[in-house]
Amino acid sequence: MAGAKKKVEAMTPEEVMASINKEYPGALRLASDDYFKIHWVPTGVLAFDRMTGGGIPLGRYTEIYGVESALKSLLATIAASRFQQEFPDKRVMWIDSEGSFDKKWVARWGVDMDRLDVITPDTGEQATAILEIAMLSRGYCLFIVDSIAAMTPQREVEYDAEDTTKAMGAAGRMTSQMMRRLTRLNHNDCAFILINQVRDQLGVMFGDPAKPTGGRAIPFYAGLRIQNTGGETIKKDVERYKVGGGKGKQRNLEARVISMRVRKDKVGPNEDNTGQILWYPNEGRIDEEESLLLLGIADDLVIRSGATVRIRFGKGKKKVDQAFQGWASAKEWLRKNPKIAERMSQRIAKRTAEGNHIAA
Repeated sequence: MAGAKKKVEAMTPEEVMASINKEYPGALRLASDDYFKIHWVPTGVLAFDRMTGGGIPLGRYTEIYGVESALKSLLATIAASRFQQEFPDKRVMWIDSEGSFDKKWVARWGVDMDRLDVITPDTGEQATAILEIAMLSRGYCLFIVDSIAAMTPQREVEYDAEDTTKAMGAAGRMTSQMMRRLTRLNHNDCAFILINQVRDQLGVMFGDPAKPTGGRAIPFYAGLRIQNTGGETIKKDVERYKVGGGKGKQRNLEARVISMRVRKDKVGPNEDNTGQILWYPNEGRIDEEESLLLLGIADDLVIRSGATVRIRFGKGKKKVDQAFQGWASAKEWLRKNPKIAERMSQRIAKRTAEGNHIAA
């Protein structure tokens, strides 16, 4: 033992590295290697991509948590479509712990169902084992877990519902074990989206009592954490026939403002960045024109002065210079001119990539 120690002490750093690589292949990497470069896959949702600095990072865990109906699963669905476009030879795996997967809804957002594997595990431990096998195959570009809160620990299944003391802390131990087991297999050519719910903590007098479920392991392992909250609602008056005859006005929900905030970012300078999405639930669409105008103001493509909104960008024959009276008029014009809207979107996406100081 003493002879082996003396032999190692006599080695140069280059010889030590060669010895480690021989004994543990793949364990040692130089800090200058491309392996450690962060690559993003844009989702195409402009507000989300700008807030996160590029979209979903590869080789990292992205946690999206928040209240109900806050577009958590929708963002994951849109990301799945973009990952399939970015990696045409790979597949996407969706762990449906909630049992809420809707094939028609997912297909509507451009997801190729022939390259999407949906798993409905009985327990969280079973989901972990399935993810381990899939990660070893290296044939998947994105894993989506929907959701962490719905993953049932095996220990909880084994005991009666009334006997809560024996299953206490089981969810936290399960997620902690899952993150440890998956991290050793994680590689930089796939990504994880972990969808989580929130629960109110009892006895909290100050601050936000709502906390994500699953213990404290995921916040430590996640490279990017995003909190979605339901903001203000937009309603409109609709005429309805009353029971017994006659007409009356009823205020129906037209749109909902979804607020997003980056709570943790280890892959870019975006912590505490915020973004907003205008969502029309009855139509099932995101108001991209709203995002174009808001981000256009930040990128000097749009000038707003009082009620006047002016869209101005480009040079020569491709120059766009249009003034509108009112925000709604500008959005309607963009909706009727998709080619100009696409040009604005490309400029905003390019500015987003340039603004991320770690972008490859």
